Amino acid sequence: MGDEENTYGSDAESGLSAVKNPMGFWDFSLALYATEGAPEACLRLQDDSGCDVNMALFCLWIGLMSGHSPEDILQSATSLSEEWARRAVRPLRAVRRDLKSGVEGVAWDVVRNQIKSVELAAEKAQQEALEALAFKASPPSARLGREQAAAAFNHYASLSGLTVRADTPAFQTLLAYAERVDGAGGGT
Repeated sequence: MGDEENTYGSDAESGLSAVKNPMGFWDFSLALYATEGAPEACLRLQDDSGCDVNMALFCLWIGLMSGHSPEDILQSATSLSEEWARRAVRPLRAVRRDLKSGVEGVAWDVVRNQIKSVELAAEKAQQEALEALAFKASPPSARLGREQAAAAFNHYASLSGLTVRADTPAFQTLLAYAERVDGAGGGT
């Protein structure tokens, strides 16, 4: 998701009463990424801070949409994402970006577009695994909002050894856009 060329009833017993019909992580990410300015903010987080954009989006999703407790799942989510990015997403992105320069007389566009499609499929698989992890780890709670999304991002950054924090302009931009995504921005 973080590359400029990606396209992208109440049950009191179960604790689901606070979160009604949360948008899935992939649909949330696509809706957010379609917002003007969001792709650039994703690139800034990725290229300037070394941030895994899927993890930044995951922090937004669990904080604003899903109602799952970030503390319960961020260690596992970070480990899963680091392994997935190392083995699949980063190598695909590196090849695709390397082909941007091309070779004179060779049309790389077809190959680059195929690699881009595989890269996007890898990112979707990563997001599906993260969403499954969230639902496996804990039932939704009433804790939704900016503070939860920011806390999740700061915890992820700390676990990953990143110096970027939720108060960085790129994350704040994404947070503001994410609150506008249909159904986001529950009370804090």
